[in-house]
Amino acid sequence: MQRREFMVRASALTCVGGAGWRAQAQVTDYANAINKAGRQRALSQRLSKASAMIGLGIEREEAQRILGDCMATFDRFLVELRAFARTADLRETYDMLDKIWQQAKLAAVGSVPSKQGLVQLLSLDAQLLQTANSGTQQFQLASGLPAGALVNLAGRQRMLSQRIAKFHFCRLWDVGAREALA
Repeated sequence: MQRREFMVRASALTCVGGAGWRAQAQVTDYANAINKAGRQRALSQRLSKASAMIGLGIEREEAQRILGDCMATFDRFLVELRAFARTADLRETYDMLDKIWQQAKLAAVGSVPSKQGLVQLLSLDAQLLQTANSGTQQFQLASGLPAGALVNLAGRQRMLSQRIAKFHFCRLWDVGAREALA
């Protein structure tokens, strides 16, 4: 099946199943919270990767789609995880994550990506990653589930794949490791 045909079918399924999906979208348990919190780590890296792709002119339309999907998913997960946060520490973590996220969104959209803008976004994505990781670990500890560590580990692997790709595009744009890790 060609990519375009696949995308059309996926879009049709999303439209048909959209109402049911929204009804089940909320965080229902700790395993789900750990998974979504872990995905936010990957989304923090994916945001910068897509921005760098746009700035470089690499698959610009696809990168725009990735950026939009990333932002929508991060927003949705943030709302869901804040609602599920049952301890004061978790609420504080997700309040902090929300503040950083608002800054990152502004840095990611609204202007043509530039090297200077990417450096600013990389600083914010590092803060997002650190804070999202704290939230993931807090949910894992609160769950008391042995499987929570495995869900957390799978989420970390997802993040690392996005991080590697982000660094690749930063290098292509001549944004060095020092700036990317600042």
